[in-house]
Amino acid sequence: MENSSEDQQQQPPTLVERFQAQDVNKQDASPLSKKLPPEVRTQIYEYALTEEPADSVQHHQFAVRYDHNDEQLTPRPSFGTPSVTRNIAGFDWVRPENPSRMVISVALLQTCKLVYLESASIPWTQKEHKLYFYRGLPRRPETVAQARFEKFFSETSLQWSPVPNRRHWDLIRVIRIFPQMYWLEDRRHKNLIWVVSNTDWFSNVETIRLTFRRGDWWYWERNQALAINPFRNGGSAHEMRQDMLTTKQGGQVPFVENAWGLAFEKMPKLKSVIIDFETSKDKKQEMEDIVNWAQKWKFPAAATPGQPARHFSAEGNPVEKMSWQGLPRKGIAGLGVWTTAVGMDNFLVFSS
Repeated sequence: MENSSEDQQQQPPTLVERFQAQDVNKQDASPLSKKLPPEVRTQIYEYALTEEPADSVQHHQFAVRYDHNDEQLTPRPSFGTPSVTRNIAGFDWVRPENPSRMVISVALLQTCKLVYLESASIPWTQKEHKLYFYRGLPRRPETVAQARFEKFFSETSLQWSPVPNRRHWDLIRVIRIFPQMYWLEDRRHKNLIWVVSNTDWFSNVETIRLTFRRGDWWYWERNQALAINPFRNGGSAHEMRQDMLTTKQGGQVPFVENAWGLAFEKMPKLKSVIIDFETSKDKKQEMEDIVNWAQKWKFPAAATPGQPARHFSAEGNPVEKMSWQGLPRKGIAGLGVWTTAVGMDNFLVFSS
């Protein structure tokens, strides 16, 4: 996005700068600051400021198996006894990795000035920032969703962070995207290429994760065959099968203009790409065929002056598999019953 005159304005004094200008107690009597080196304290801060399930929402129970065998799934242990039970519209965020609304407790930042100075940026750098394109919370028609995410990027790019002379996007290191396939592969939309090229959010990202949910595939509501293609646009299963054959025979499939597989080279600090392929049990073989092909994908990485061309590849990285089922649980009287969620997930890591 173009920088506005407002974007050029100097950041008002931050709490960090105000503390730095004061006499801050070095906490010499505390073992945390006196005996532990800064790098160990940072690890403690990162642990304390990691996202965790909120206690204000009933935790959804999942049964999980870390393969795709047709055996009984093992229930996960509860994350705790909730103090309040309530129903929240959507539930797209209810997943095995976050069985309730996720929060970061920042009470640690309020303990003393010294701790604040050492850890103020960590909630942003630690957080996995989640973006939905388009079906997320709350659900909106496509046109409204597109306008909303453009406004979101525009407004948040102008927000200052707790760190002096840094915007919030300067601190973002991990982003997870839940993309519907028609947004990702239909060039009529302002898709992934547009987002990474026209927003500041991705300039310092080190890890990006794409999660394709069961309902995100092309024409899933018609039970159409699964199709995905980082080299082309349009969602054609026939073209995908042709490209699969080309790759199997040792050929290289060229990228068309604005194919989503080219987005990663526009992220200069990117180190890792993670892709989750999810579907229902009846499409297990279709998904595994795609995952086997995906292990041969190579995405161009950002160029480094004076260095040979790099790419992101999953070769040599194992595929992590997980089957899961959400156990239905009743909410408060009058709020209905939570529906059962079933998924099969293949998790693939591409590294440079």
